[in-house]
Amino acid sequence: MRERLKVWHTRFANWPFRMQFILATLIITTITSYGLSSGIFAGSGRAFADSNKIVSLYVDGDKRVVSTDAATVGDVITRLGVKVADEDLVEPSASTHIPQGFFNINIYRARPVVVIDGQTQTHIRTAFQSPRLIVSAAGLTTYPEDVLSSDVITNFVGQGTVGQSVSITRAKPFSVQADGKVASHRTQSSTIAEALADAGVSLGQKDTVQPALTADVTPGMRVVITRVTEVDVTVDESIARPVKTVRDGTLLRGAHSVREAGSDGKRKVTYHINYQNGVETGRKTLASQVVTEPVGRVEVVGTKIIDPNQAVVIAAGLAGDRGWIDGQWDALYSLWSHESNFNATSVNASSGACGIPQAYPCSKLPGFSPMSVEAQVNWGLDYIAKRYGTPASAWAYWQSHHSY
Repeated sequence: MRERLKVWHTRFANWPFRMQFILATLIITTITSYGLSSGIFAGSGRAFADSNKIVSLYVDGDKRVVSTDAATVGDVITRLGVKVADEDLVEPSASTHIPQGFFNINIYRARPVVVIDGQTQTHIRTAFQSPRLIVSAAGLTTYPEDVLSSDVITNFVGQGTVGQSVSITRAKPFSVQADGKVASHRTQSSTIAEALADAGVSLGQKDTVQPALTADVTPGMRVVITRVTEVDVTVDESIARPVKTVRDGTLLRGAHSVREAGSDGKRKVTYHINYQNGVETGRKTLASQVVTEPVGRVEVVGTKIIDPNQAVVIAAGLAGDRGWIDGQWDALYSLWSHESNFNATSVNASSGACGIPQAYPCSKLPGFSPMSVEAQVNWGLDYIAKRYGTPASAWAYWQSHHSY
């Protein structure tokens, strides 16, 4: 009976999985009916009549099917007496729980592999089949753009081993500077144009590239892309109002006033503008149309000159009206002689004080130069009376501080 089952196993080993399940079920039923407790296949371990686990073990080109009550993959391998080296690969892992029904276990034997990376060769033993996994097992880092090729070693003497070789064709690293950023890429392509296409970098019709698109890619090179755009833009612009200056002999020299403010005009202008990397590099006017004409501004400048001696006479009279005569007048005369020398248009270059009384800031004298000498003197007298009481007190303060 046992020999007959072995023949059946050999004959139907290549049947579809579902058919093998049916066959195995029949075999188990047959064994149970005869009350057998020995293994079904050589080295297959013990089969139990109440087991619902059918395990197919693939190792060393051989397929072995067993009925078992083993809990894990490792238990099955141990029961079957299969030796597993540290470099061998078991899928699924030895700790995997075996469920009811059909279950597959694969053992991949480690074999010698040489990994060739340029001028460097790394010899390892591994059960991995994928070149990427083999290279990783060798402790080497690869990138998606690197090309890995696998071959069987035929030059045993030259390569110093037997088994398999995996060769790495390294992609060339390069960087792209564009849109204000620098990005790193790798490529197997020869030219910059091909490398940019590989990297998914798009170019506008007028963009410029340095080096040229036809240049060869060299490791570590930087490709600089200048984004070039041209747009037509229509904008509103102001037309500056013209300024007309009128001289007025009735105003003190240095006086300035605005007779007519005027207004700016407006026009619509269409430009053709060139940009490189978002920065304007040039523009050309395509059209210009005046929407509103500007209205001129008229400014009046005083030219009248007041004799300081005349200002002294006016100041003496107005001070006398306040009772500031004799010593008080002498103090006032000394004070304003030092401040402005009675010049109605005087402006201190450092402090900005102005007029006969040297008011600071000058805004304290409304209209400043247009003010009459009388108005400036009266302002100054009011200031002295309010702050110092008399010109003598103001002059005494000035002598100590050189200001009042």
